[in-house]
Amino acid sequence: MGKVPHLLVYTPVVALADLSLIQASFVGTLLIKYGFTGIPAQHFANYIGILPSICLLTVVILHLFNLYSDWLRSPPKQLIYFLCVSALLICLISTLMLDWEQHCRLSLNLLALRAFVACASLNVYRLLLRHFYWSRVGICRVMVMAAEEEQGVQIIRKLQPVAPGWMEFVGYLVEADFNSRRDTAESFDALLLGPGLATERALIERCAQMQKRVMALPALMEVSLLRGRVFEMQDLLVVELRSPHLTWGQRLMKRIFDVVFATALLVLASPVLLVTTVMIRLTSKGPAIFKQERVGRDGAEYQLYKFRTMVTDAEKHTGPVLARQWDPRITALGRILRATRIDELPQLVNVLIGNMSLIGPRPERQFFISTFRKTLPDYDLRLTVKPGITGLAQVAGSYSTPVEQKLKFDLLYIADYSLMRDISIVLRTIPVLFHRERAEGIKVPSSSPVHTGRAAIDTQQGG
Repeated sequence: MGKVPHLLVYTPVVALADLSLIQASFVGTLLIKYGFTGIPAQHFANYIGILPSICLLTVVILHLFNLYSDWLRSPPKQLIYFLCVSALLICLISTLMLDWEQHCRLSLNLLALRAFVACASLNVYRLLLRHFYWSRVGICRVMVMAAEEEQGVQIIRKLQPVAPGWMEFVGYLVEADFNSRRDTAESFDALLLGPGLATERALIERCAQMQKRVMALPALMEVSLLRGRVFEMQDLLVVELRSPHLTWGQRLMKRIFDVVFATALLVLASPVLLVTTVMIRLTSKGPAIFKQERVGRDGAEYQLYKFRTMVTDAEKHTGPVLARQWDPRITALGRILRATRIDELPQLVNVLIGNMSLIGPRPERQFFISTFRKTLPDYDLRLTVKPGITGLAQVAGSYSTPVEQKLKFDLLYIADYSLMRDISIVLRTIPVLFHRERAEGIKVPSSSPVHTGRAAIDTQQGG
């Protein structure tokens, strides 16, 4: 019984099913549009000619959006979003290729119909397969191992909303409990190690003996190991740790991407930029564009441009202060600009100038960087790349995410940089723009209370 679910999610099998559904969506679209007897023969002839290219295109796009790697653990909303984006790109490019064969006539109605059918079929197939897989394999029961009780509660609060479907938190323990309470080993399938554990190595060895899976929340040092290179010297293994940075080729590729994308966005957003500039001048005193010193790559300071959302001289009497929810310094129009992120658009000029990138760590002021350095000596490692308008820390976390956790995301982005990761972050930024809760911190659902005792956590798993 266990072999069947694993075979169904075997990557070649899933890829073959994806290809079949994409091709079926084309045929289904023609049937919907023309009926069984009125389909032009030339449509099929041209489509067969480009079929190998469409198959390759389908697999490449789905692979680049990580839809063949660990997609079973993706939250359903994120899975649906990337499947829809992938299907739209596949249909758009294949329609352009097909219409090029037919004298460059782009039929928008046919494109929309293809995209709808492809999105619907891919989502139904993947979601049903995901549900079937976990229902047969079984949900992974996870016990959190924390340095202290409050840490265990916080870890479950943060991970619980994105775990339903494949992971169930059965509770948390502190280090002393794991050795004293032998009966707990039967209650979980995997142990999730929190940061700062004094006996982490012993815990991993103990789990190996009990044949339990181990997951961990990495420390900053462990994130840097992602760029480590292992080699042999006589009978010793040596790990060479490399500081996070981009190669010359990666910087060039990233710069080309920035210029092309920022130019296109500025052209498309020009009406919004013009209207916003006029509205700011009409509704409050002061310039429409706000300039502020920020720290860029290698610690070089530059002028960051944003639309002004606060009253003029907002920090005249307070000094550098981070904006708060319902901050009285924010103007009425400024609240709208912040909620829609329109205030960030002038930073596209910074990207074209070259002191910022589209994707990268959040640009900070020297005052706050000096403050963060006192508790995070590795904070300067994020300055090896240009700051970005958006980044992995912004799409994976929220404004309430601790600085140390955001730094881990920044270092992960640098260590594992690729052009497709940049494109993925751009696409992940779009739903964040419409998700205001991401800026208000994580809320614990009332239906899933978290008790602070050392017993099991009372949780309710969603579909």
